[in-house]
Amino acid sequence: EALAREFDLTFEPVQDASFRDYDVVINTTPVGSGELVGRTLAVADQLAGARLVYDLIYNPIDTQFLKEAREAGCETLGGLEMLATQAELQFELWTGKSPATSLMYDAGLAALRH
Repeated sequence: EALAREFDLTFEPVQDASFRDYDVVINTTPVGSGELVGRTLAVADQLAGARLVYDLIYNPIDTQFLKEAREAGCETLGGLEMLATQAELQFELWTGKSPATSLMYDAGLAALRH
């Protein structure tokens, strides 16, 4: 709120938000991981009507935010996909070789399951 006032921006508290006609809704916060596992910033009613819901959190793989989005009928994308894509690009930059697309995802998935 203070930041919005300082820069004369408008904002809407997330608990009152509706994402009905949004193309993409992205969670870029830690809510849903660590000590905040099981929590979400938006529930199915708020997400209903959004086309794609993307959670940058990769641990846990399936966050409450993604569960709420699927319940609302949204397409979803989780943080493991982002993490694997970053790893793939970094590997290519460091080695000059392109790994199989699924290699980084599968490695991340295996690591998170242990």
